[in-house]
Amino acid sequence: MKLAFSTLGCPDWSVERVVSTASSLGYDGVEVRGFSGRVDIDQMPEFNEGLARTRALFHDAGLEICCISTSVSLSGRDREARRAQVDQARRAIDVAAALGAPFVRVFGGRIPPDVSRPDAADDIAQVLTALGGTAASVGVTVVLETHDDFCRGKDAADIIDRVSGPGVGILWDILHPYRCGEALTDTLNYLGGHIRHVHVKDGVNLSPTGFKPVLLGEGEMPWQEAVRLLGQIGYTGYLSLEWEKRWHPEIPDPEIAFPQYMERMREFLHAS
Repeated sequence: MKLAFSTLGCPDWSVERVVSTASSLGYDGVEVRGFSGRVDIDQMPEFNEGLARTRALFHDAGLEICCISTSVSLSGRDREARRAQVDQARRAIDVAAALGAPFVRVFGGRIPPDVSRPDAADDIAQVLTALGGTAASVGVTVVLETHDDFCRGKDAADIIDRVSGPGVGILWDILHPYRCGEALTDTLNYLGGHIRHVHVKDGVNLSPTGFKPVLLGEGEMPWQEAVRLLGQIGYTGYLSLEWEKRWHPEIPDPEIAFPQYMERMREFLHAS
């Protein structure tokens, strides 16, 4: 398995600093969730007029952009709002293809109050089927994260099982199904064959309504067991640290979190 960190953990860093840090710490790749205070791909010069330079910076450092993580949410029923979300996802697919990034992350989102869960799953699956076809044609996979109203593997799998066509998989954020009461083994039983990318994080005060982020190994998340289970199903992709500094500015800085994650994960992987 390979190691990455999400730029969610260093929201104000430039692409140059991200590349330099990832390279110096020995990471295999970087998950992009914004640079220099921006998260919208359309507003980031690094993915517009500076795209070729961004690609060269990562390539020359021997780093992969392992995922483009968007804010796209697919559960809304307003046609104009949904069209805007789909357009953003398609733009991200184009950027991922240009950069050689294999995945684009999207969310199921929150189920509207007047919509049943099965109907919401149908709606999202239809959009994912269309996006997956576009993505597959350029060598990219759209990954649905276990998040929002689809935190549990059971609910995320219900969407994926309704998708018809290629180019769609799962991003397993190991903390969210667990904090919502789903056992790790159950999550893997639901999602195992669909997992393409993995977010690793730790936390305390875990509950269906939230958690407090802490450094890896200092919380309540049995992350070692999650990694062991991934090994048992033959997963060889990325274990990407999602350090939520952008949303929780009070937590330790990336200068602490990024090397600490690398040290703890290397120790565990080498001992396994």
